[in-house]
Amino acid sequence: MSTQHLLDAIYHLLRWSLARCMLLQVLQFLFTEINYGGRVTDDKDRRLINTLIGSFCGPEVVNEGYAFSPSATYHTPGCETVKEVRVQAYEAPS
Repeated sequence: MSTQHLLDAIYHLLRWSLARCMLLQVLQFLFTEINYGGRVTDDKDRRLINTLIGSFCGPEVVNEGYAFSPSATYHTPGCETVKEVRVQAYEAPS
């Protein structure tokens, strides 16, 4: 899957208003349990991963200006189209 397809999918998942919270829970599950599930064996580590990913997949993430860090270097942009999301993603600091 290309970066463009991944950005398109995430954009549409986050903007779809009917099941937003459930979709965010699905994303969190994909990132934590499926991606790391077999490699994280300690319960405390699993709780830590779920907490960290929760800050990136919570319902507040879809609000414009949500800061992913205290510095707000990375934040949720106010985009209306997939093209705007792509531009913001490629212009984000590395």
